[in-house]
Amino acid sequence: MFLKSNNGFCGPDNWNPYLNSLPECYSVPFFLNAQTVNILPRYLKALVEAQIVLVTKNFQLLKTKFMSSQPPLDNFSWAWFTVNTRGVFYDYKKADPKCDNLALVPFLDLFNHSCDVTVKAGFIPDTDCYEIVTETGIDAGSQAFINYGPHGNVKLFVEYGFVIADNPNDCIPITLEELQEHLGYTLVQDEKIELARRNGFHHNMSIHRDGCTWGLLACLQILTMKTGNVHQWQRLVYETDLESDCKLLQTLRLFMDTLETEITQCKSGLIGTKNGGRSEVVLLSLLDEHLRLLKQSGRALANNIEK
Repeated sequence: MFLKSNNGFCGPDNWNPYLNSLPECYSVPFFLNAQTVNILPRYLKALVEAQIVLVTKNFQLLKTKFMSSQPPLDNFSWAWFTVNTRGVFYDYKKADPKCDNLALVPFLDLFNHSCDVTVKAGFIPDTDCYEIVTETGIDAGSQAFINYGPHGNVKLFVEYGFVIADNPNDCIPITLEELQEHLGYTLVQDEKIELARRNGFHHNMSIHRDGCTWGLLACLQILTMKTGNVHQWQRLVYETDLESDCKLLQTLRLFMDTLETEITQCKSGLIGTKNGGRSEVVLLSLLDEHLRLLKQSGRALANNIEK
């Protein structure tokens, strides 16, 4: 933000060539309009609101602690996401392990992400360079890709502002609060929620193309078990084939139907929005991907129920 406001000059260096290579705006969900944020499915809305709070709080901190002038939020958010969408870990011998050690590598962002390649990347002290070595063959004249990691489309949208069609790592993250709201709130449910949290089942809950994670089934099993059976939760969770439990899978199917309705309603509202920007365009692609994912997951669950 400082360099951009000073025409790219910092001491003897001129950073204009780098600044001119950067996008003028980003498509991460922070830039969704308020009307769109309000109609997001629950699994997206919480993440988007957290991102908005994070950036806004840091902007206020910068204004109160360091800036004599009052920079606009637009300038700060542009700079924030310039770093957040392009930052890499700067690992070198003098680095403080307690810090994030975040760095920008000019023009590294010209490499696009692909799930199908494997690369090694990092700063090499001996050569004083940032090096990328591909472990996947590249045909002469074709595009060279890098891999950001095994991220689903929610992560890619929130952190980088894009999604990938048919992403093999894609999933829909689920929270205990969503399950509790779907099943109905009771004091007994609070006790079951605490049981699920205490045993860490909530750490890996998601729906993917082939069904869902075991953690999601375990949490559903705990939340739907009869009150008198709570003391037997270990037997009901660990000694039961959750992936073949028809009653449990039917409960999951109903939850997925509710989720599909939320996504469809958001998509309909998004299409009717007249003042959508780049973030709304990417969001629409994400919703389409997740509707397809739910259909594929539903077919997989139906097969298990029939068995």
